[in-house]
Amino acid sequence: MTVCSMGRIPGGYVTNHVYTWVDPQGRSVSPPPDLVEHVNGAGGRLTDSQRRGHTHSPHQGAERRVNISLDDGLPLGLMIRGGAEYALGIYITGVDRGSAAEYGGLKVGDQILDVNGRSFRSIAHDEAVHILKISHHMLMTIKDVGRLPHARTVVDETKWISSPKIAESSASVSVQSLTVDVG
Repeated sequence: MTVCSMGRIPGGYVTNHVYTWVDPQGRSVSPPPDLVEHVNGAGGRLTDSQRRGHTHSPHQGAERRVNISLDDGLPLGLMIRGGAEYALGIYITGVDRGSAAEYGGLKVGDQILDVNGRSFRSIAHDEAVHILKISHHMLMTIKDVGRLPHARTVVDETKWISSPKIAESSASVSVQSLTVDVG
C-alpha cells in the first residue's frame, strides 16, 4: 500500500439549491423579486432565463385575506409545493374545479403566507399539508406571486482543510495504537 499526502483533507460539504421557476402556464420565468434579492445576497447564481425577467400582472405581489370553510362538504381541492426543507415557502400548484379553494379565489402561483395565524413562510411541507387537511375553517393570507418553483438542482461542493490547519488539529489528537497486518 502506498500513502501519499496531498496536504489537505475534506472538512465539510456545502449544498447549493438552484431552482427554475415557471408561470401558471408552465413557461420559464424569473424567480419572485423578493427571492432574487435573498438568493443574490446569499451568493446564489441565477440562470440566463431567470435574469431576463417577466411581465408582471398589476396585482402581482399583492397580499389578500381569504376565508375558506369546508362545512358545505366541498373538498379543499388544493395542491402545494415547497417547504422549509427546500428553502422555499408554500406555493399553490393546483386548484381543483368546484373546490372550496376555487370558490375562495385561490389560484396556481399564489404563495400561502399563513393559515389561521400560523406562518407558512418557513414551515415544513408535511406540516403545511397536515394543517390544511385538519382545518375546516381557514383564514389565509395569500400573496399573488404568479409563478411557482418547478425544478431544483442540487450542487454539492467539498470544502477542504489545508495543511496548516491539519497540523493544528492533528497536534491535539494522539494515536492510541496502530496495528498493521503485514501477513
